[in-house]
Amino acid sequence: MENLTYITSNYGKYIATKEKFERAGINIEYFKFEFEEPNINDLKLISKKKAKQAYLKVGKPVFVEDSGFYINNYPNNPGYPGAFVKKSGISSNVK
Repeated sequence: MENLTYITSNYGKYIATKEKFERAGINIEYFKFEFEEPNINDLKLISKKKAKQAYLKVGKPVFVEDSGFYINNYPNNPGYPGAFVKKSGISSNVK
């Protein structure tokens, strides 16, 4: 089986993903890449744009991952910070 290529700038995220895939007998290669993230709060669209950027960079099928943190009852801004968790500063305190 060919290796799958995981594109991320976060090496820790790669290691966690690699361990999960190895248990299923799938080898994951790491490729470090800093994405240009669109300023939108739509994880599906962000992931699609990242996948296109990554494919253009390495020239072969790849996979990417993105996540968000949603507070449904946040006053006057339901779903905050969503995909903007990095930009909000919340993720900098999470280990």
